[in-house]
Amino acid sequence: MGFTIAAYILLALSGLWLGWRARVADASTDLGDPADPEVQQGLRVVHLILGAAIIFLVLFLLAIGLVGTLGHFGSLIQSPHFAAGLIVVGLTIAAAITGLRISPDRRYSRAIHRTIDVALCIALVIVTYTGWDVVQKYLPPG
Repeated sequence: MGFTIAAYILLALSGLWLGWRARVADASTDLGDPADPEVQQGLRVVHLILGAAIIFLVLFLLAIGLVGTLGHFGSLIQSPHFAAGLIVVGLTIAAAITGLRISPDRRYSRAIHRTIDVALCIALVIVTYTGWDVVQKYLPPG
């Protein structure tokens, strides 16, 4: 989970930087392009790689949770952690889809992507909090 949160933070930082650079480039067409296209493209590639990493991590954590729960309890328990985890998976996939759709022709996609990212942040906090209770069940008493 720590890697997922770290990837999310790096995604947020690189996304904010990309958005800021795009706004600066749009605002200063008369002064030349202050956003170096090579740096912008490199940062976009890093952002996409981090996005792919967070998708992998979230799906990996889902698989671990499903296997662990089925192995330990024999069935999927309808817990707040399970529901929060499924919401995180859905929001992560939705963020990836909307992020890939951002283009100059679809400026609204950026706003949708940011809204989903904020919801994903909240869901990650909730799944981390509820996961702490789940982890406590697996620890030996003492």
